[in-house]
Amino acid sequence: MESAEKSASQFGVPHAFADSNELAHDPDVDMVIASVKVPDHYDAVMATLNAGKHVYCEWPLGLNTSQAIEMNNLATAKKVHLNIY
Repeated sequence: MESAEKSASQFGVPHAFADSNELAHDPDVDMVIASVKVPDHYDAVMATLNAGKHVYCEWPLGLNTSQAIEMNNLATAKKVHLNIY
């Protein structure tokens, strides 16, 4: 949380989160950029997709193909964008 608060302060962002689920369900959040260690992609992306919000995720999307397929299928079902950079 300390790192999140420091970043928020530095960039003038009104919210800071240490939990991806809280971030995803905040009504002020429209899209989430998942830029964490790859083992944490799945939880962050799934929380965001389940909240019905768009995701921009660093590559690789998940730890394996089945995770990537599951995330893609959920994005399709929720009719939100899931982009990988």
